[in-house]
Amino acid sequence: MPVTPLLAGDPDRLGDHVLLGRLGAGGMGTVYLGRAPDGRSVAVKAVRAEWSADPKFLARFHSEVKRARQVPPFCTAAVLHDDLEHDPPYLVVEYVDGPSLADVVRESGPLTASEVYAVAVGVATALVAIHSAGVVHRDLKPANVLLAVGLPKVIDFGIARSAELSAELTAPDQVIGTIGYLAPECLDTGARGRIGPPADVFAWGVLVGYAATGHTPFGGDSPLATIGRILTQPPDLTGLPGSLRHLVAAALGKDPQRRPTANELLDTLLSAGRPDVPGPDMTPELREVALAAQASGRPARRWTGRAVAAALAVGLLAGAGIALARSNDRVEQQDRALVQRDLLNRAAEIQDADPGLALRLAVTAEAISPSERGRAAVTEALATGYDGELSPGSAVYTAEYRPDGAMVATGGSDRIDLWSVADHRFTPVASLRTGRGETSDLAFSPDGRVLASAGGRLHLWDVAGVTRLAEIDGDGWDSVQFSGDGERLLTVSDTIGLWDVRDRTRPRSLWRTAGAVTRGGARLSPDGSVLAGVAEGEVLTLWATPADGPPRELARIGDADAVIHVAFSPDGKLLAAATVTDGVRIYDLSDPARPRYRGSFGQDEGPTTTMAFDRAGATVAVGSGERAVALWSVADPQRPVPVRVLRRDGGWISSIDFTPDGTRLLTAGWQGAATSAALWRITPFAPGRLATIPGPEDRQRQVALSDADLLAVSSAQKIDFFGVRDSSRPAEARPPLPVAAPARLRLGGAKAYMFAAGTITDLSTAEPRTVLDLDGPVLDVDAERGRAAVLDRGTRVLIYQLGAGAEILAAIPASPASIAAFDPGTGNLVIAQDNGGTESALTTWDLTDPTSPARAATLGGRGGFQRVAAHAGTVVAAHRDVFTWTLRNGVPAMRTAPRPRIPGNDAGSLALTTDRALLALSSPAGTELWRLPEESDPILLTVLPGTHTSSTFSPDRPLLVTADEYGTHLWDIGGLREAVRDPRAAACRRTTGLTEPEWAAHASTLPFEASCP
Repeated sequence: MPVTPLLAGDPDRLGDHVLLGRLGAGGMGTVYLGRAPDGRSVAVKAVRAEWSADPKFLARFHSEVKRARQVPPFCTAAVLHDDLEHDPPYLVVEYVDGPSLADVVRESGPLTASEVYAVAVGVATALVAIHSAGVVHRDLKPANVLLAVGLPKVIDFGIARSAELSAELTAPDQVIGTIGYLAPECLDTGARGRIGPPADVFAWGVLVGYAATGHTPFGGDSPLATIGRILTQPPDLTGLPGSLRHLVAAALGKDPQRRPTANELLDTLLSAGRPDVPGPDMTPELREVALAAQASGRPARRWTGRAVAAALAVGLLAGAGIALARSNDRVEQQDRALVQRDLLNRAAEIQDADPGLALRLAVTAEAISPSERGRAAVTEALATGYDGELSPGSAVYTAEYRPDGAMVATGGSDRIDLWSVADHRFTPVASLRTGRGETSDLAFSPDGRVLASAGGRLHLWDVAGVTRLAEIDGDGWDSVQFSGDGERLLTVSDTIGLWDVRDRTRPRSLWRTAGAVTRGGARLSPDGSVLAGVAEGEVLTLWATPADGPPRELARIGDADAVIHVAFSPDGKLLAAATVTDGVRIYDLSDPARPRYRGSFGQDEGPTTTMAFDRAGATVAVGSGERAVALWSVADPQRPVPVRVLRRDGGWISSIDFTPDGTRLLTAGWQGAATSAALWRITPFAPGRLATIPGPEDRQRQVALSDADLLAVSSAQKIDFFGVRDSSRPAEARPPLPVAAPARLRLGGAKAYMFAAGTITDLSTAEPRTVLDLDGPVLDVDAERGRAAVLDRGTRVLIYQLGAGAEILAAIPASPASIAAFDPGTGNLVIAQDNGGTESALTTWDLTDPTSPARAATLGGRGGFQRVAAHAGTVVAAHRDVFTWTLRNGVPAMRTAPRPRIPGNDAGSLALTTDRALLALSSPAGTELWRLPEESDPILLTVLPGTHTSSTFSPDRPLLVTADEYGTHLWDIGGLREAVRDPRAAACRRTTGLTEPEWAAHASTLPFEASCP
């Protein structure tokens, strides 16, 4: 901040403080740069003579100084000294050395997006501190924000005033502040006695807009024009980053009661982050004081006071070295909040690299300081599927379950370890020393008594006696597999070989290929009757392997180019062949002599490193060199569907084995950071299937469920009605209703409607009757209220009241590509207008008076949605992303998360639970189940694979209904709801939170405590 020389008549000292120059002057006094007795620089504010003679002013000033001493030092300058009896009265505060925001923007132009975010956080932090002490700043503007190193700092050398002093001290014709930053109520002479913190929040919004664009959102050609725009026009927020635009718009609302509080500003800024803001994060200093201010701001102070005039510098800056006199429990609360934030941030950073540590960090963060964000972080960590690991202390390259699931063998760089398994937890029981080289593959015999290991040598081991039975030298063995009867052993090295191992101590060679093969590319069918492998010429070949003779060639599969891995389904009828360039190809081996190509997947995923079928043959797990395992549903081999991806920094995936119960899989990898094998839940939040209602093949099947446990299922020829009070045994509730075409359904109370194109049929009466028949498409029906939304000529949405004669209630402007959904909780209508440009918008229309719809809220620039749904004020829209929009205390909160990138997975239907915690999104790739946290982005919990057409939740029970092309399925989501309601309890069933060594590394400022009961 520039310093100018003292003027004639300026004092050279005030009390013990030597004055060195002028920092500025305002209507209430002059601010000097001074030197304190201890030698540090300070800011000294002296009251002007004409005010110091005014008893009323002195009363205000005295009260204001008292308030200022109560302001926590979060981005505010501590009051160091005052002498109110001196002539003139003066106040000493910390000196802030840095240019003002006004100077920086004037000289260098608008700030970068990340700099704007830092200013927004810093000023919001200062307002939290100021307002918590009962003070209103009243003149927040760029000149009063100094950009010191590490922290933006708010100062005020003019007119901060107490929020609770009597309004009589403010003259009725007095306007205090800078015109462009004044809230509407500051310009209303009738409201000035009630001006409080919302006016500072309004100024915050103007200031952030100025920092981002170089001009104020209401700037006019003259002061009167600016005032007119503040009072009557919306703000111009063009150029403001999207993540800030909606929060700033809320802060600039005309109604002070609808603006967010300073605490809510800071909460939103810190919880939402900066998803679209590039550049470095806020500085550690700013982050520390912002989090401390946030932690100290609960509960927020309720403002009822009135403003008065005063002259006080309420400054900024608090650093780590400035201590605040607080109670021990408040200090502990702040410390725990800071550690919690650090743990959650770290968990998010390492989610992909180390999901196990990420889960433990999130569990400990939630235990230290429970919060919505913490619960979301635990849920997200659980959703990765991580379920534990085997850690022998050295690298693990391969892991294999014994057929009974009671033991696991792991192999690595120097030994083989045996682990007992109980409830999917592992206990080391023995180690086998291989003596030479790495172990690349392991296989148990079908009876589990013998273990074969491949590596530098081929070994057979007696599992019970932990002894070596046989050893075969070689130049390197890549893979090994027992036949289904356990009498033969398949080996792959530079050739494919079969061995007679009936005598476990003397393996005898039966057969080997003549030429070199692609290493790893050979497997026996589960019954041992067919061998698939890559022989001479790099051709995928099938051999019959009779028990009484050598293999004989059955067929060659010439369209599978450069095969590197093969896998059989458990019944031997499907063969998956991983290729270098064409992904994974599926072949039908019902007749092994005539293999038939069925489908392929994963062409864009890169080369496969290993793969395996699950025990049911419906899922293929595919490992890659990108430390990932992709799960694909091949229930319909012609249309494989991706289910989920498991990620961990374990190098390129070299081993995959499913648990015998089919619920989990074990992975290991080469060259990664992890020295353990990881256990994963295949569907970590999978609901339990209660019943299936088969039906004719139909890709347009729709379902609807009423609060009376009536399930309606619409297909191309009929609508079936089922009672599902006993969800495990659905029963026909009424005779099927023939229909001419597929239709959508809406049930509500005693009403039931179906609609297709422009026709709506009432199904509530004994005989269905058409209640509306139009040319325009019906967008949605509110069955509870008997209303319909119809797109009319691509220019408007007509609201109809359905009854004996449908009546038009109102018309709402719309675009030709509009979609809409009624909110069954509020009766409002949400319209998504999409013109492919900036005028696309999501708008909620209040239909409290359906004859006069009122625009409740609008989000501009939002388009491209395929489906939209709403319930109790929460709006969800979907296409490539899942997008949620809610209003919390008038502040729009928007969250988004990408959907799985699957060709053809267009959003077919959306369904919300009544508490808005869960979303079901059905598409041709399956039904995605999402958790919708209030303060975090949507979390994908699981995907129910299949070609799904619609889904719905029960209004009052933990029941999900999905429809696919083959029928209707009922699912119990009670366990899922409980897990997302209390994810820490679910997590504590598989982890203990941070260990003591991990606590010392990540939460050293707090004493260790157990994270799980």
